[in-house]
Amino acid sequence: MSDESASGDESSQAPSAEALVQSDDEQGVAAIHELLKSPRFWVVPIVAVVVLMGLLAASYVGAIVNPNKYLHHFPIAIVNEDSGGQLPPTSGGSSTPQEVRFGDQLLAGVVQGTDRHKFDLQVTDRASAMRKIDKGDVYGAIIIPASFTSDSLRFGQSAVTSSPADRPVIEVQTNPRAGSLGASIMSSYATRALARANATFGTDLTETVTKQAHAQGVDLTGVAETSLAAPINVQVQAANPLPDNAGSGLSAFYIALLLLLGGFTGSLVINSVVDGSLGFVPTEIGPIYEIRQRLPISR
Repeated sequence: MSDESASGDESSQAPSAEALVQSDDEQGVAAIHELLKSPRFWVVPIVAVVVLMGLLAASYVGAIVNPNKYLHHFPIAIVNEDSGGQLPPTSGGSSTPQEVRFGDQLLAGVVQGTDRHKFDLQVTDRASAMRKIDKGDVYGAIIIPASFTSDSLRFGQSAVTSSPADRPVIEVQTNPRAGSLGASIMSSYATRALARANATFGTDLTETVTKQAHAQGVDLTGVAETSLAAPINVQVQAANPLPDNAGSGLSAFYIALLLLLGGFTGSLVINSVVDGSLGFVPTEIGPIYEIRQRLPISR
């Protein structure tokens, strides 16, 4: 009788399984409440994510939205092949024709009107400029041809004699193989820079032609003055045209993106398949749910 009473007392004193589970649940809830009361638990992850995404947005999205604002030594080649020309003598002046080089004036105007912190202007010859474009060392080239001065004088003389003449040409070679964004920036810069140089050069050419016209007793018409105000014909073309089916130069980007997604997605698929085969996690394919017996190996 004593043994039975003793065992009965021990069983009454030992906590039941339900009581132990309830106690563990209460302790878990209390631990969660205590954890949520700590600001460090939820403030630190939020601040870390906000700071990280802010840095990514500032360094990537901010620069790509307005690339011209954040340019730094953007390389551009400038070629001056102008061989010059002779300016006819005016009445009351020297009878000897004056040697002029409008290409040098235009080059000086482009260099002077360029922010050298944003753009790295490299004055070189045509062959070197083409080699740099082929190697991707520059994003384009501005080329002043050898006949620039003679064409300018001929165009100015046409305003006096009314004979037909073509505008002097400036070549702008872009490099789309170095990136569509770089080619766009190059084209935009050349358009703005040569527009300023065109206006300055047009003023000087108008003054020169006006003196020639007065020497010949001729007055310039309004149409002639308008043409001389912006005489340069800027021709923009690609130095290395992209081949067909190149995706406007973005095919390499999409291939790299596809490889990145393939590696990331493939790693997730392999991880899920291997874990399911070893019995660590269930395998779910649509409505099919399968869990295998876990193999006696470490994960």
